[in-house]
Amino acid sequence: MTRRIAHIHRVVNGSPQQDVGEWRQGTRYSATSPDLCLWVYATIIETTLNSYSTFVRPLDMNERAELYRESERFGQLYGVGQDIRPVSYQEFQDYYATTLSRLTADDQARSVARMILRARLRGIPIPPWGYLLAAGLLAAPLRAQYGLHWSAAQRALWWLFAHAVHVVMCRLAPARLRFWGHYRVAVARCRPAADRASLSRAQM
Repeated sequence: MTRRIAHIHRVVNGSPQQDVGEWRQGTRYSATSPDLCLWVYATIIETTLNSYSTFVRPLDMNERAELYRESERFGQLYGVGQDIRPVSYQEFQDYYATTLSRLTADDQARSVARMILRARLRGIPIPPWGYLLAAGLLAAPLRAQYGLHWSAAQRALWWLFAHAVHVVMCRLAPARLRFWGHYRVAVARCRPAADRASLSRAQM
């Protein structure tokens, strides 16, 4: 998986066709740049934390910090080494807020966003849920830059959607749907050897 993603990133390079915020037209960029890898890693961590807090249960600061510490190996696999990764979760938060304040969505970014939000998943239109997820999880400044409306009716629908997902996934859905296969494998590996043997015999 790491090799596949690295291969995809190697061909993502170029330069802005116009001045965008602090980035000047013609400035070269590459998806393999350590700074850009760090930002992608940061968005994955932040989106994971916010999604879990929204749909499962709120996470306190210690739990957020623990996930960040445990994500170090994941970051290394995707080009984010200790030399550029913020050491603590507090430093990570500072980095994320500072970088977020520098971002500017141009016409091309908005065009790509519209294309994504109009996409279909196995023939099924993603809107309006894709739109609602994007608007609900995006930081307010970026939501405005991308032109995503966030009316009182949409905020109410978001509240209902988040609570419905919580009820279905945390109370109604069976464990095989609630938990990733990786998690179930990890739980099985952490069981004492005797329990693993009993489980193996039961499955036979």
